[in-house]
Order: sequence, then C-alpha cells, then structure tokens
Amino acid sequence: MRWCRVFLLLLGLCLWCGVPQSVAQQTCRSEGKGFRAIDFQEFTVTNTVPVGINMAKLPAQGTTDIAMAYISVEDATIRFRFAGVPSQTSGHEIAVGTSAVLCGRSLIETFRAIRTSSGSGNAILRITLFDTYY
Repeated sequence: MRWCRVFLLLLGLCLWCGVPQSVAQQTCRSEGKGFRAIDFQEFTVTNTVPVGINMAKLPAQGTTDIAMAYISVEDATIRFRFAGVPSQTSGHEIAVGTSAVLCGRSLIETFRAIRTSSGSGNAILRITLFDTYY
C-alpha cells in the first residue's frame, strides 16, 4: 500500500511539473495577455532574392504590440537571418515541413529568408502575425 501512495505522489508531481505547453507559450511571453492573429502572409521563396515579412499592412509601431510570428515552410528548405542578408549557403536552415516562432517586433522586422541551393522547386513560406490583447 505504501508503494502505491509513493507512486501516486510521484505521478501527480510529474503531471503537475511536466504539462506540455504549445510552442508559442514556451517561447513568447505575453505577460498574462492573450495572443490574437492579425495578419496572414504567403511568400514564394526563390534562391535568388531574399524575402522578408511585409510590415506595411500592420499598424504603426507603438499602436500595437506585435508579439509573435508563426512561420511554416513547404516544398523546399530555406535559410534565414535576422542580421544581414541570407544566402543559399549562409544562415539558419529550416527544413521542409518545419515551423518556427519569432518573438518580438524587431525580430519579425529583420527576418529575411532565401531558398537553399538544394532542389529545383521554390519554397512556400506561410506566416501568421499575432499581437497581444487583454
């Protein structure tokens, strides 16, 4: 009977401490506010000209807090950078079928992506931008 109590105690502790959170909750702080999707964008990413997120559609800086961008990559691998311009061989790589979360307006504004040299097709980059609200 004692082992049963210990097991239940340990199980409860594991469940209490180890409840998985969504990717957005793990990486972006909202300081108690909720996230609200405010824009969706799709880009064809080639291996010749880097693309960035179109900030022109969004409210001016200071009027909203753009807290997060959720990006997903389809059809071809891309490379990205926040400082400088990525090339086909330089930058962080995101493979086909992978997604990532960017936190904060400055990272979202400086994000640039280009398709890697491997493969012949272009990549599709899908982006959802979020702000925070009460």
